[in-house]
Amino acid sequence: RLPQLEEEIASLRQLLKSERERHQTEEQAIMSQLSAAESEIEKNASMLRSLRSTLIKLKDKSKKQEQEISLMTKTEEMNAALDRLRQSHEQQQKSMQSKINDQQRELQDSEIKNN
Repeated sequence: RLPQLEEEIASLRQLLKSERERHQTEEQAIMSQLSAAESEIEKNASMLRSLRSTLIKLKDKSKKQEQEISLMTKTEEMNAALDRLRQSHEQQQKSMQSKINDQQRELQDSEIKNN
């Protein structure tokens, strides 16, 4: 009976040892997966920070482009106003020149009549 119990105890010890090894192997695998997951999380967090930074830069660039478009629109409006002013000025000059020419003709005509 004693040798049978000793054999059973040895068998149970062997089983316990193999169970410990199996648990240790599983634990190492889980720790390895956990480490890989943490690494992936950090990589994703870094990518998110980079994307956020890019988004902020794009927003700034978009704002600058909107300001440039607004400035260009105002410049076009001012150029159109200047063109209208220039045309008006040219018309006034032509009208004034025409009046001056008419007055000079009248003066010449009157000088000829008086002579």
